[in-house]
Amino acid sequence: MNKSYPLIARIVSIVFILIGLVMWVMLAYDTENEGLIGSFVSYGKWMVIIGAVLAVLSFVAGIVINPGTIKGVIIGLVIVVVIGGISYGLADGADYELYKNVDESTSRLVSTGLNAFYIVGLLAVLSVLYSGVSRIFK
Repeated sequence: MNKSYPLIARIVSIVFILIGLVMWVMLAYDTENEGLIGSFVSYGKWMVIIGAVLAVLSFVAGIVINPGTIKGVIIGLVIVVVIGGISYGLADGADYELYKNVDESTSRLVSTGLNAFYIVGLLAVLSVLYSGVSRIFK
């Protein structure tokens, strides 16, 4: 791997942080805020897109550099798909009538995300407990 990659990544992240800081200062001194809020939303969307692209590229580069990790990656992906499937199966969109401009499918997707969060959180707590208990008995 190229040794300049961490330096380039650090410089790019500092540039993005400075852009966000400048936008935040502009928002703080703007009294009407209407024009800048759209800019913040647009900046946020671009940051998510750039972050997702960089994550995928990093993932692919990691597999190309070390193909032995493909088994662990596939296991991780299967676990994510299973958790997503369980979350979607447990989700219901029945409460969509309580909210404005929300249909049943949107409510079900939000419920799916919350269920996935709860499942992953529960698994994290259980893994910490297992780690602590197993250390006691070693």
